[in-house]
Amino acid sequence: MDRPWNHKFLGFSFLRDKKATIRLAPQSISRFKEKVRELMNRTRSMLLESRITRLICYLIGWIGYFRLAAAKGHYERFDQWIRRRLRMCLWKQWKRVRTRIRELRALGVPEYCVSHLSHTLVLAPFFGQEITGELSKEKIVCDG
Repeated sequence: MDRPWNHKFLGFSFLRDKKATIRLAPQSISRFKEKVRELMNRTRSMLLESRITRLICYLIGWIGYFRLAAAKGHYERFDQWIRRRLRMCLWKQWKRVRTRIRELRALGVPEYCVSHLSHTLVLAPFFGQEITGELSKEKIVCDG
């Protein structure tokens, strides 16, 4: 016998408070990140839309299962982390400088930044905002 917050049960754990708040077990978080890394592997040749579709199917199931847990902060950090990985995959997909210039212009990045950004691996913050905006506009449906 031990305290409830020292154990996990079906991927859940409990916070050490009087209300017995349900939280995500640390192993669940690490397994989630491993699976997302597998789905978002930047070395696999795959269209971004199919990559996002697979990710959305996984996220719908995962969030549906763990919706009982008090994990708003985790979900926000996961969202930031996943968007960063999507941008990484997209940047890797645009291998050549010419392609990067063309795609950055299509996203509406200011012209004075396009040539500088296309030659570097470090992305400016507005690049993330532009990609995030474009990805949120797309309608992607999970095909069961």
